[in-house]
Formats: sequence, structure tokens, C-alpha cells
Amino acid sequence: MKAKQNWQHSLHMIWAIALKDIVDAVQNKTVIGIMIGVALMIFSSQALALLARGQEEPLAVIFDQGSSTSLREIVRSRELRLRLVDSLAELESQVSQSAVPVLGLVIPPDFDDRITGGAAIEVPGYLQHWVKPAPAAELVLYFEEHLTAAFEQTLRIQTAGNALYPDPNQMGFSLMISTGLVLGVMTTGLTLVPILMIEEKETHTLDALLISPARPLHLMLGKSLAGLFYSLVAATVIFVFSGYWIVHWGVVLLAVILGAFCAVFTGLMAGNIFESTTTVNMWMGIIIAFFLLPVFLWGSISPKLPEALLKLLEWLPSLAMFRMVGLSLAKTIPPQQLIRPLAAMSAYILVLMALVSWRIRQIER
Repeated sequence: MKAKQNWQHSLHMIWAIALKDIVDAVQNKTVIGIMIGVALMIFSSQALALLARGQEEPLAVIFDQGSSTSLREIVRSRELRLRLVDSLAELESQVSQSAVPVLGLVIPPDFDDRITGGAAIEVPGYLQHWVKPAPAAELVLYFEEHLTAAFEQTLRIQTAGNALYPDPNQMGFSLMISTGLVLGVMTTGLTLVPILMIEEKETHTLDALLISPARPLHLMLGKSLAGLFYSLVAATVIFVFSGYWIVHWGVVLLAVILGAFCAVFTGLMAGNIFESTTTVNMWMGIIIAFFLLPVFLWGSISPKLPEALLKLLEWLPSLAMFRMVGLSLAKTIPPQQLIRPLAAMSAYILVLMALVSWRIRQIER
């Protein structure tokens, strides 16, 4: 019974501290400014999909296996929005990474001969996995009708079983989703938590907490939950824009929670070490750049780096989260690919938890 009462007391203390910080953040002008800035960054990272959806003319990406003369005449006429590619792999990449529904078509080698044969021609079609049945049917019907009229020959497009999923290692909108989630979640935790800690030092409410029944563990977990709350709010905004891309929700939610705790405990440590808003802002700017610059540059620098260096960089918490989010968009996830990012973020959290707890005990003395 006593153990149960102790647990209830601890949970009450943790919740009280978390709720206080959540409310304080809403009332803090500096924090509000940060949250608005993060919201603008999130919107800019997701704006491509919103802008692209305004395009009226549908697009088809075509891999022509036989260099059809008839097809190239249609492409040159520009009556339809068609884009030729050189391989099936390039077709799959362009379609799967598009922020809007795009139809991929594979034209058979004997297409010109079959046009003169009179029989209906069936060609395989490819669509992104997230395209809903109604828009998919509308897109297929659009190109069936227009290509049938253009070739004066019935053309049927078969998309059953041809859903495409993005490759997390390729450039495209999936990379922007991963970057946006890391940006929103980690920037929130890295900026909001230390400012709340400094404010408590400057108003001496931290001293009152330390002589209250609250223990260092209560402080650490309570403030972590407050930071986690706002980090999850940032993630939710991105999910509203791009959640339809996500295949493995368990993986992406785990990535968001672990990434948020990495940022929150880093912010807690900074808030415990530094004594003024100016100092903590300067150092957190450096830390944020250290965390986020590799994520921004990953798509362009990763192909140029040695394999050993890539594996080393993936132990950085922000890149570990970035990799997990990317994997959550793929069709399947080899379990071994989750080991390194999970280990990287878990180890970082455990080390920072120990350091923050030690630092709070030092202040308490």
C-alpha cells in the first residue's frame, strides 16, 4: 500500500510540474515567438505538396521500352502532359517521390505494331500507394480517354498490384517529410525547454521546487513531458499535411518520441548549465546547427561520403530520427535497419538523463 501511495505521489508531482511548464510556455512571449517560427518552418517544408496540388493538368511519366514513333509524336504535340524517362527504375522513383498523384506507364516494345492491329492495348500503370481509389480511377480514366483519342486505338491501363512506395534514400517529397519532422520536433525541444529552465532560475521558482517534496527525478520527468507535449504538437501539424504518406505508424511515432526526448534532455542540460537567456540562446543556436545541418544536407552529401563516415554520422540523434522516419514511409522495413537508429537515440537519452539528474542534484546541494 505504501509503495502504491509513493507511486501515486510521484506521478502527481511529475504531472504538476509538466502542467505548470505547459501553461508557462503559453504565457511566455519568447516561447510563443519560437513556436510561431517553428510553425512557419514546418509550413515551408510542407508547402510543396500544397502548391503542387494546385496543378490542373494531370501528369504521366512514361517508360517507352521500344522507342515508339507514335508516342513521341504525341509527346511533341504537347496536347497531354507526358514525361519520358529512360528506365523503369527512373519511372518508379519519379512517381513514388511526387507530392501529387502521378501516373506511371510502361509502353511495350511492339507498341507501334499493336496500334495497327486493331485490338485493344493493355499497358501497366503505376500509382503512389497513398492515392485513394476515386482520384486513382479518375487519373487512369483521363489518360485512357486522351491516349485512346490520340492514338485512335483503345488503350487500357492496368494499375492493380502496381502501387509504388518511396525509397527513403532518394531525393523527393519523402525526404522533405523526414526533414520537416526532425526540424519541427527537435527545434521545439531544443529551444523551448532551456528557456523555461532559465526563466525559473531568474524568477527563483526553481529554488522553490528544489525545496518542495519534488525530487530531481520528478523535475526531470515533469519538464521532459512538457517538452514532449509541444514536440508532439509540432509533429501533429506535419502529420496533418503529410500523414497519408506514412505506412508504418508505430515506427514513425517511436522515432518522434525518441527524437523529442533527445532534444528535450539536451535542452534540460543546457538550461541547468547556463544562467542567462543570452548565453543559453547563443549555445543552443550552435547545438541546433550541429543537430540539424547534417539533416538538411543529408540528401546532397550522403552519396559523396565514405561508408564508414556515413555509419558514424547516423549515430547522431537527429540523423537517427531522420532515418527512422524515412523507413516508416517504405513498403517494408528490414529489422536490421532499425537497430542503429534505435540504439543511437536510446543511448543518447540514457546518457543525458544521467547527466541531467546529476546536474539537478548538484544544484540541489
